[in-house]
Amino acid sequence: MAGTTVKQEARDDDLLRRFMERASKLEGLRISLANADPDDLLPGLKAGQDDSPSANALWKPWQAPEDFRPLDPAYAAFPLRFPPLYERWATRYRWLEFHVPELATFYENASEVPLESVLRRIASLKEFSRRLLVRGMLPFGAREKGPIDPLCFDTRQRRRDSDCPVVRVNHEAVILQDDHRAWQTWPVAESFREFVEMAIERLNRVR
Repeated sequence: MAGTTVKQEARDDDLLRRFMERASKLEGLRISLANADPDDLLPGLKAGQDDSPSANALWKPWQAPEDFRPLDPAYAAFPLRFPPLYERWATRYRWLEFHVPELATFYENASEVPLESVLRRIASLKEFSRRLLVRGMLPFGAREKGPIDPLCFDTRQRRRDSDCPVVRVNHEAVILQDDHRAWQTWPVAESFREFVEMAIERLNRVR
């Protein structure tokens, strides 16, 4: 059993490595006050400046030193947990908000403490997030184009391996506080692992 776990962790690490290597080649990974204060950014995220007249500050995904601190403190007073693969990603890497074309905008994970800035982003959405969480919908990003519908882990359908399906939730239903009927949702991926594979496939199309 231990060998199987080690092999799965190695596969997970390889999947996440391929994802981050491909994401680091995206154009437009610029730092702005809208997504971060360059002075407060972790050094590993900084990637110099571009060669435009504005000399925009750039960032890149950063593989942080292995951090085995438990995530439980980050979850204090938080009602739901992310899938294990997402937790592993958040522990091993740091990133600012970025867009995978035709798929997703990912919330930033830019704090020294893993998940801290993700949870802060969820908290900043206040009542919108509260309504999602009450229904077991754990947001981690949004649709990349079109209506800004949240992308969520449907924790009500957590699998035996603790992974969760990824769904898109109709944001208007959340805003309207329609608590008496089922919200309109769309399946995106059967698991976060499948979602990451989809993201890599989309990124491979970017030239």
